[in-house]
Amino acid sequence: MKSKYCIGQTVYIVGNNRFIIPMIVVNYAYGLYTLKFINRNGGIRLKEERLFETEEAASICL
Repeated sequence: MKSKYCIGQTVYIVGNNRFIIPMIVVNYAYGLYTLKFINRNGGIRLKEERLFETEEAASICL
């Protein structure tokens, strides 16, 4: 399966239905992206439909 986002690319997610959080793609496997927080420690694994290419696209979902 081909991934939409490249490793090292910045993507945006919506957190708590209130915040837009920038993240960096670290890995892609089995339909899940491993993402690293830019401004703090830690990471998360999410499906592609939870990710947005731009901050403006993420703000539409708020």
